[in-house]
Amino acid sequence: VKETWIIPVLNIEVELKWFTLFLLIFQNTILVLTMRYSRITPSEDGLVYLSSTAVVMAEIFKFFIALIGVFYENGRLYNE
Repeated sequence: VKETWIIPVLNIEVELKWFTLFLLIFQNTILVLTMRYSRITPSEDGLVYLSSTAVVMAEIFKFFIALIGVFYENGRLYNE
């Protein structure tokens, strides 16, 4: 059974797996570009952050997004 999702802004119907794939590609591309830009741009105090910290924060963000997706798909927080 193919699960489809309608993108409200564009009013098109896509399979959920393709939408998720493109969303993750977009998220990872933005993450890489943002990290590269922020590492080459000098800050006012001269301090830089650890790249691993940014990666961990991105993974935590993705975890919560996935958790919201699971709750949305199941329609509730717990089994009755």
